[in-house]
Formats: sequence, C-alpha cells, structure tokens
Amino acid sequence: GAIVTAALTHASRQEHAPTQQILGYEESEEERHHRMAEWGTFTPSDIVPYLPSDAKKSFQSQVGGMIQNLSSTLVHMTQFQYPP
Repeated sequence: GAIVTAALTHASRQEHAPTQQILGYEESEEERHHRMAEWGTFTPSDIVPYLPSDAKKSFQSQVGGMIQNLSSTLVHMTQFQYPP
C-alpha cells in the first residue's frame, strides 16, 4: 500500500513535474532523453518524502533505520513464489 503509492507518486512527479522545468531551467535534448530514460527508477531515499508519517515512524523504529528497512522491504516485495 504505502510503499507502492510512494513509488508511484515519485514516478509520476518524475514524468509530469520535472524539477528543472519548475525552476525555469531549459534542458537540452540530450538531458531530456536522459531524464526520460530514468522514469520509473528510484532508490529508497527517493520515495521517503512520499511515505505517510506512520510508515516512516515504523521503518525508523526498527533496527537498521529507515533506509535499510525500506530497502529490505522493497527487495522482499520483488520476490515471487508460486504457488504461494
């Protein structure tokens, strides 16, 4: 829930609200292609601002801290087992 929502929010902001355009920065064609190639990629640190406060508190309170626990959770979410 919260992690997927945060990741999708980050991805949509990458695509539809690039920081350079907000700041009035004119990007070159090469920079635009580079930015487009990165759409949908992120690190745990990128999505922290989009997590709800209760999720942040939960990750921070666990041994290892927020980034390590969020990273571990993301890795765990990528594992697929069939049959469950």
